[in-house]
Amino acid sequence: MTRHDRRAPGATVRNGPHDLGGARGLGPVDATPDAAAYPEGWEGRCLGLTIGTMAAALYGVDEWRMRMEGLPAAAQFSMGYYRRWAYSLEACLEAHGVLTAAEIQRRATAITEGHEPDEDRRDPELLQRVEGLLRDGGPLLRELPDPPRFAVGDVVRTRRIAVDALGRSHTRLPGYAQERDGVVDRVHPPMALPDAAVVGTDRVEHLYAVRFDAGEIWADAEPGLTVSADLFESYLQPVEERP
Repeated sequence: MTRHDRRAPGATVRNGPHDLGGARGLGPVDATPDAAAYPEGWEGRCLGLTIGTMAAALYGVDEWRMRMEGLPAAAQFSMGYYRRWAYSLEACLEAHGVLTAAEIQRRATAITEGHEPDEDRRDPELLQRVEGLLRDGGPLLRELPDPPRFAVGDVVRTRRIAVDALGRSHTRLPGYAQERDGVVDRVHPPMALPDAAVVGTDRVEHLYAVRFDAGEIWADAEPGLTVSADLFESYLQPVEERP
């Protein structure tokens, strides 16, 4: 493969403190077997509220991710998994005028003092939509009139997408996979580009499974290991094979 416009293995772009894929020095993943899914009771409720408000079309998953990614580094590493979820949920509801910060604080204070809300807000139709989302996922697949630019077996290079420099507020191209050479393994159906969705633009692109040699990403990777990522067409550019 040609090697111009390409970073050395081990040099990683960072689009914020959330972008930790491929990072070193963070220690092993704590995969405790049979651990409780929600050690604290409110965590399950947070999951339900997040899925429910998305099912009600109050905001989208890409905006929710973007707001969580905007947390400063200290908060990213100290808040814990579902506290970050709760932060992003509240931020989305405030941004769309569903709740104010004062209303959220009043409710949080009431719950802390042991006063659960009296009103019953059951919505059977919304419950069905939530159950459908959890069971089947969202309607993600779209259609495009133009054929995919790349085919299985094509050699491609990922672009560098620095969120701040390009005026983007979100991307699904992880830092460790930027400016890397890989091979298209599969052409998926088109989907909406998350980078555009967070700014209110409906831009549909072809999507590809791209396989990278691990040594393309980490200089000391074991031979034979590969890493795959699903990447949108605008993240990729063609690379000609060496003769």
